[in-house]
Amino acid sequence: GLTAYYNGAVAQTVYCSATGGTSASARNVWGSDIAYLQSVVCEYDNLDPYYGRVKVFTDADVRTYIENTTGLSLSDNPDNWFTPLSAEQGGIVDGGYVGQMLIDGNSFYTKNGNKVNITGRVIRENIFGFRLNSAKFTVSHENGKFTFTTYGYGHGVGMSQHGANLYAANGGYNYMQI
Repeated sequence: GLTAYYNGAVAQTVYCSATGGTSASARNVWGSDIAYLQSVVCEYDNLDPYYGRVKVFTDADVRTYIENTTGLSLSDNPDNWFTPLSAEQGGIVDGGYVGQMLIDGNSFYTKNGNKVNITGRVIRENIFGFRLNSAKFTVSHENGKFTFTTYGYGHGVGMSQHGANLYAANGGYNYMQI
């Protein structure tokens, strides 16, 4: 029987499965700056089942995902395929999510005549077809395999479902406090 309002209008009370310790802002995920959907710490998310999940892909699989989705032709050096950028360059955005990333030196690709900037979200959703749990990840390459370690599950905006449960179970918070 409760409704959340912001400035007299019903609030968009979005949530995700887990934030990996810090939520993402609506601005950095969807491009809309919503005052109450900002990046915040979720102190118990490091205990959720999606914190630090590892997924391994072969070079051949990664090449297929990238080339089939982006139309880019990758070099023969997989060590150059993923280049994280610094925070100052937009590589890491609020909450530790991957912002911009280079794929074999490219910051974008063209799809149906539209320029698509390569971001953590694009890598997770478009290139890897949601095979990664989150756009908050690290990537390494060794022995013909890419290892992605993801933190959280979903887009990362709003309340973390696992975090809310952990605030109740571990912190003793009630629903109003959460």
